[in-house]
Amino acid sequence: MVVQPAPPVQPAPAPLPPEPVTPFVYEVVDPTTPSTTAVDYLLGAFAVVGTVAVAAIVLGLLFAGTLIAIRRSRGTALTGAGSASTRLGLDARLPSGSDEADGGESAPSHGTDG
Repeated sequence: MVVQPAPPVQPAPAPLPPEPVTPFVYEVVDPTTPSTTAVDYLLGAFAVVGTVAVAAIVLGLLFAGTLIAIRRSRGTALTGAGSASTRLGLDARLPSGSDEADGGESAPSHGTDG
């Protein structure tokens, strides 16, 4: 058997120098915002006020309806008659002992007449 000599070992080629890394520069530019005018400002203000007003009306109606429903469920009249509550008598009608019932005589005034 004939042994052949091993081929000569060639040195590994020198590694290539690394290529310089050049970063990608990407600048995000915000789009220009439209200018705000006085009309835009006023419309925004009225929108906020209108939203609050509508919310107040809706909540007021909701609470009033709830109170009326509670009062009706208890079986008391909406005028307060028949309830155990104290009536203040804050009625806009004239009381029975008013000037018109006395025949036109005026009641004494509490102020100074001079």
